[in-house]
Amino acid sequence: MSKKYTLRLVLHDVTCNTESSEVGNDEIHLLGFGITKHGHRMTIPPFKVGSMSSGDVKDYQSSTSTSDTPSLGNNPGPNADGLLLASHEVKSDDLHAMFVIYMIEKDQGHTISDFNGVVKKIFWNCFDRTVSELRRYEFEDNAIAFQAFAENLHELDRRVHQAASESDGNPLTTSDDVFKPIMIRYANTAVDANNFVENEFRTGDFGEPLYFVGGKYQIRYNFHIHEERILETL
Repeated sequence: MSKKYTLRLVLHDVTCNTESSEVGNDEIHLLGFGITKHGHRMTIPPFKVGSMSSGDVKDYQSSTSTSDTPSLGNNPGPNADGLLLASHEVKSDDLHAMFVIYMIEKDQGHTISDFNGVVKKIFWNCFDRTVSELRRYEFEDNAIAFQAFAENLHELDRRVHQAASESDGNPLTTSDDVFKPIMIRYANTAVDANNFVENEFRTGDFGEPLYFVGGKYQIRYNFHIHEERILETL
């Protein structure tokens, strides 16, 4: 009998503690990128959480699927576990991962429309170039993916803010507001189902994106490994 492991990042809920000072509700979106120790990359495409104001909670565990609920990858939408943001099958020696998650308050910027063609493409191209450089300098194999990911976070941040501020030359348009991103790290060194972090809820706080806009949000998520035992037949 062999075992198969699947790394999963699940979003449980998003809470608006304080909405921004802009007129109207906040149009909240999330996006992100992730990497495992051995270099398996994961992308969370932008999706709309909702139109939120102070005190609102978007609960992905108890809500039913609606037209504005994303279906990311093979995830069918909200269920008892929450919204599956990322999933990747890994080996028993690849149970470390890192994610960066951005929250965007959508206005007239291009953060969402430029994601695939600009932000995502440039980030992973920079990542690949850095991996090649680190290999040339004979960095340890197990350190290369995380090192390359971390080295290019500043470029990712620059590209996200650049896309957010694009306005097609119209001085009357309003840029997207980019909240300070959160880093999610996961490590599971014991390949034993009893030691997996199956039910631990963690939280991440998004601070104020701009001093004159304000707004504070919090997400609750679960990062865990799913183990599946496979019966081999002769």
